[in-house]
Amino acid sequence: MQATCSVTVTSSTVSVTGVRLNTNSVNLTVGNTATLTATISPENATNKSVTWSTSNDEVVTVVDGVVTAVGAGTATITVTTQDGGFKAECAVTVKAATVNVESVSLDITNKTLEIGGTVT
Repeated sequence: MQATCSVTVTSSTVSVTGVRLNTNSVNLTVGNTATLTATISPENATNKSVTWSTSNDEVVTVVDGVVTAVGAGTATITVTTQDGGFKAECAVTVKAATVNVESVSLDITNKTLEIGGTVT
């Protein structure tokens, strides 16, 4: 006697159900960077690919989660999952870099004035 059994093997995929970022707001100064980390749910999701975007590339740029402040203002960084199109956002505020005054000088070093006189 002989018995047969038909077996079909399929690959098991686990769909993404969400994404979150390690923070929902960042404050930067022009020239500085911050790194955002996206966490995909569930942890064993098959396709963890994401894309990053900025709402204003004159304020910040983003490459693989690394946010670089390029100009003063506000922008939103968005991460989107390839599987399911789930999104998470981070608000970014960028302020201009401060410049410390190193010296002050006058164009006149000696001036005599009469009472009521002025000099610029």
